[in-house]
Parts: sequence; structure tokens; C-alpha cells
Amino acid sequence: MIRIPLILILFIVLPAGIYAQTDSTDYYRKGREDAKVYYTKDSPFWWTAASVITIYGTVIFTPLETFIPPRKKNLNNPDNPNNGLLETNEQYFKGYRKEAHRKKKVKTLSGFIISAVTLSIILSMPPKE
Repeated sequence: MIRIPLILILFIVLPAGIYAQTDSTDYYRKGREDAKVYYTKDSPFWWTAASVITIYGTVIFTPLETFIPPRKKNLNNPDNPNNGLLETNEQYFKGYRKEAHRKKKVKTLSGFIISAVTLSIILSMPPKE
């Protein structure tokens, strides 16, 4: 029987096991981290803010914009150094899209709230005599 000294196990085998994590979790997490920084579409905020003017826009557009994830073409950002992983790595794409969808929801709802409050303040002002 071959005996491996404990010192070899501690310095060679254990660190290798630490770094041998599954790639899917790392790419998923990296995709979410990158989306926090590089997903910068502001259109959900402005479209929702503009739709508050009409009741139909508010009732129809805000829920649609909130629950539909961003389209694949809107995820690309040339400033993202890992932009190529969106096409090649499924786990990175899933993580990036999930975080981008979360950011889109926040922008949509903040556009709705800010414009609804602004519109209600304007409408509640008494007319000048």
C-alpha cells in the first residue's frame, strides 16, 4: 500500500479540490455580476413614465414591460469584456439575463412610481384664478 505524506495532501490535493468547483455555478454567478455593471438599458424607465399619461398604457404596458425578460439583442454591451460568453456559455447567459431582468423590473417600476406621483401632484394643484 502506498502511503502519501499528510503534507502532500494538504498542499497539493486540497487546494486542487477547492478550485475544482463546477463551472456552471461560476459562470452563472459571473453572468449576474456582469449584468449588474454592464446592462444599462434605460428605455423601460422612460417608456413606463410616458405610458402613465394614458390609463391604457399604464394598465397594459407596465405589467408587460415588468414580466417579459429583456430580449437577447438588448443584452449585448461592447464594454463587457465577457460579452462573447453570452453566445457561447448557457449558464453565463442565464445568469446575465436573470440579473438584467431584475434591473429591468426595478427601472420599470421606478418609472411608473415617479411619473404617477408627478402626474398626481400636477393634477391635484388648484387652478390659478
